[in-house]
This record gives sequence, C-alpha cells and structure tokens, in this order.
Amino acid sequence: MKVLHLTSSFPRWKDDASGVFVLDLAKVLDGEVHVVAPHDAGAAVDEVLDGVHVHRFRYAPDRLEVLAHRGGLLKAVRRPSRWPLVPLFLISFWRAARRVDADVVHAHWWFPAGLVAMLLGRPYVVTIHGSDLHLARLPVLRTLARAVLRRAAVVGVVSEALRRDVEERFGLDAVLLRMPVTVAGEPSPIPDGPVRVVAIGRNAPEKGFDVLAAATAGLDVRVDVYGEGTQHGAVSRQRIAEELRTAHALVVPSRREGLGIVAVEAMALGRPVIASAVGGLVETVEDGVDGILVPPDDPAALRRAIERLPLPPPKGDAVRRHAPAEVARTHAEAYLSARRR
Repeated sequence: MKVLHLTSSFPRWKDDASGVFVLDLAKVLDGEVHVVAPHDAGAAVDEVLDGVHVHRFRYAPDRLEVLAHRGGLLKAVRRPSRWPLVPLFLISFWRAARRVDADVVHAHWWFPAGLVAMLLGRPYVVTIHGSDLHLARLPVLRTLARAVLRRAAVVGVVSEALRRDVEERFGLDAVLLRMPVTVAGEPSPIPDGPVRVVAIGRNAPEKGFDVLAAATAGLDVRVDVYGEGTQHGAVSRQRIAEELRTAHALVVPSRREGLGIVAVEAMALGRPVIASAVGGLVETVEDGVDGILVPPDDPAALRRAIERLPLPPPKGDAVRRHAPAEVARTHAEAYLSARRR
C-alpha cells in the first residue's frame, strides 16, 4: 500500500527534532510511504530519509519560509506582516500533495494538513494530536474543523482523552491511532548522586515550565529544560536520550497535553515521570506505578512530588501500547477502512 502523509511539522534533516514522531510513524509502516511537509532553509526539497520518501514544498524564498518549524503556523501568523504568506503556504501544500498518487492520504492535525487533504478530494485519514483540537475552540475554526473531520474516512486520535473530546465536541466516532516509541537501547538503572530532573518541549504557556520553575525554586535539584526557546534549546533525539539516562526523572508540568509522547519515551529508557494529570498523560503515566501525577498549575503539589525523588523505575503498560508493531497494525486497519470508503 502506498500511503501519503501530510504534515506541517517534520524533520528538516537527519536528527532534527521538528515533528520527529511523524517520521517515527512513517518508518514503522509497511509499504511505500511518502511525506509532504513544508520546506525550510537548508533542507532538501526531495530526499529519502530512513526509507521514507520526503517532499518539501517551497512557498517563498528561503528567508521568508518562516511559517513552520518555529512553534507552528498560528504562532507564526501573529505578525500581520506574515499573513500574505498563508495562502501561498496552503496552495503550495495542496499542489505538492496532489502530485503524489497514493492509495491513502493521512493528514496529521486537522489544520493545515487536514484541510489540504479535504481539498484533494480523495478518501483520507486525519489524526488529531491535541493542539489542533484546542485550536478548534474558536467559533470560525470550529466550523472548519467540523467540515474537515466529518468528510474524513477515518478520524484518529492519539489518546483516549482526545477520543472523548472529539466525540463530545463533534459527535463523531474516532479510532485510537497511537504514535510509536522507538528509543534505542534497553532501560538503564536510575543514577546515583544529586537529584536531577529533565523537562522537554517548546517554550509555550501550555507546557507549564513556569510552574516547574516555581516548584523548584530553592530546591536542591538540578533542572534542565530542552526544546525550542528553552534553557538548552532544541536538541537531537540522541541527545535527549542521553540526558534522560543521566536524570532521575522526566517532569511534564503541562497545562494541557494530547498525549505527551516524551513521557512514554522516558519510561522506555527506565525513567519515572512526574506529570500533570491532564489529557493523555493520565492514561500514559499510571500514578504510583510509572511515577507521580499532580494537579496542573499547582507548583506546591509538583514540588512535593519532586521532593520524593529518587523514585523506582516505571512498571506500567504504556511502552507496550506504543510498540512499533502494534502501532503499525492499527494504522494498517485504518488505511484499509479508508480505502473501502
């Protein structure tokens, strides 16, 4: 089966962290897999990356290709000077997708990829990852999201929490299409020495890094934050794994989170997780088994949890649920269902 993935976030080159979970998914699928994603300065227009055929569409000169890979399209268009780029982006996205003849189209996020998939006029699967559902809270965008989702052959979600949200908000059935976890190596022992925690994600209010800062103020704990716009900036997947292996825990202080794949990756490396009890994190991190869940936006509760470190290694089932073979199987079923539509 030939599958075309449409995404606004995807690695621009090997070891780039932008949208790397979409590449992880593409790599574990059977058949011929193509991806259409935005170009960025320094990236190849066409290449084969880890066996995946990648097509990056140009929508402006290098210096003006600024709508992706920097926190998302909506963050980029907060500057009115960039608004004229949006139609160029969407038209170029659609034209590039139209050139790939595939058995199934799979859009990641209902906007912009889901909208492009709908305009192609082919049966398509669309996966909701969480941030796009939050976007649909705005009345005009809610109407557009409803149109994209109702025309989809299959609506997928990455967590049970998102499935409930989609069903309640749009009255639609959704299937669970988890993302794979493909970390290298076996789980390693919890290190000795002074307590150190790691947090990973872009510097955005919903990630709750301000809560983490308040929670650890005055604590004898080393805190390292990795991701776009953070203390250490965006780093490679390999570097993240190395940092997690030398930490006592991953902290995910999010105010909302569709899944929190980084929590599963940390557990696959043998690290417990201290996380907010929101969204997909509730089903990913089993409280008292994989780490500790705390109320969101509660520095005092987060501080008490961190003070309990070191914790034992995780023992729950989240890593098994995100095993590549299982993820590939559920996606193959979704693609077959879409082809029958």
